[in-house]
Amino acid sequence: MGIDRTAALINSKLAEVTSEAMVQLHKRNQRIELTVQESQITIEESHLTIQRLESMLEEAKLENENYRRQEESQLTF
Repeated sequence: MGIDRTAALINSKLAEVTSEAMVQLHKRNQRIELTVQESQITIEESHLTIQRLESMLEEAKLENENYRRQEESQLTF
């Protein structure tokens, strides 16, 4: 009887520990998923910012080229 009682107590404690571990793992998983979602949003925002900056750079290059041509044409007259 003593061995059965000890085994039952150990099984009970293991079940309790396992249950708590599962709860903690679930909470951790939720935090990780939230972090991943936030990171994806940040990445998407960064991509949009890069696209806007690339567009602004292209516009600046065109303006610079136009200005350079105007300066060259004024120098030839």
